[in-house]
Amino acid sequence: MPKRGRAARPGLTLIEVLVALFILATGLLAALVAQQEYLRQFGDLQEQSEAAELARGLMAELLAAPDGGFPQKRGDVPGRAGWTWTQSARPYPTFADQKTYLLEAAVYGRSASGEEACLARLQTLRLMGGAAAAGKAEP
Repeated sequence: MPKRGRAARPGLTLIEVLVALFILATGLLAALVAQQEYLRQFGDLQEQSEAAELARGLMAELLAAPDGGFPQKRGDVPGRAGWTWTQSARPYPTFADQKTYLLEAAVYGRSASGEEACLARLQTLRLMGGAAAAGKAEP
């Protein structure tokens, strides 16, 4: 006796299509999350690079100042809301009788939580005046 019922047809069932769509959507969502994280990190790197360039310029200004004529400054970065910069010079203790200063240039910005965070900081020592500072030997 022949069996009654549906004959097998080629194609996909509704469940198979839904499972395939779920897998595709999960993969696309993971790719979107990864891309957003990449863009956030890229933006952070751009900010750090810009802050480092600004700090280099501030340090160059400090190094170009005449002996002892260091500007002690603080200001806002134009075009960057929430960013500030500082320049400072303070005496640095040494064993010699030479005047040595610690020069610092720093750039600060606001973190996502609203706290001030250092984006870039440069420090160097500078010897002031005298024969030893100029690289000359005393007789």
